[in-house]
Amino acid sequence: MYFTYLFKVSFNFLLSMIIMSNVAKLEFVVLDITRKNYLSWIFDAKINLLAKVLENTIMQGNKEFNQDKVKAIVFLRHYFHEGLKEG
Repeated sequence: MYFTYLFKVSFNFLLSMIIMSNVAKLEFVVLDITRKNYLSWIFDAKINLLAKVLENTIMQGNKEFNQDKVKAIVFLRHYFHEGLKEG
């Protein structure tokens, strides 16, 4: 009985870890250097910031903490084409 319970708990934990690792891989594509995919990119970026509770950090005149602003910048910069990061 205890073994069955332990197996179920372990299985559910492993399943949730697999699902979470797959979710982290499915975010969105980088902003192309030609910016042709800007509309879909900005939509995906806003959804991801909303999920991370950072959506207000990209609004002009926001009162968010600097730490949250930096988190949003680092996150978004990760999804820029390398050519857009220069300069």
